[in-house]
Amino acid sequence: MAKSLERKTNVSAASVEDFIDMQDGEQVRDDCRTLVALMEKATGAKAEMWGTSIVGFGRYQWRSASGKPIEWM
Repeated sequence: MAKSLERKTNVSAASVEDFIDMQDGEQVRDDCRTLVALMEKATGAKAEMWGTSIVGFGRYQWRSASGKPIEWM
């Protein structure tokens, strides 16, 4: 019997701002905030954390080869 694979990357309740604040260097943090603002404007979606280190913008659903619906950033 085939094992069900659980995705490792899922949307989380973690704070994007807290993630940015953990980055080394004030310039890097400023650049991250600028990129988040640009991406939110471009996508029309609020930034949210996926896993522990991915900032995603918006969500969409697609179907895997098995037909299972999968939500992704």
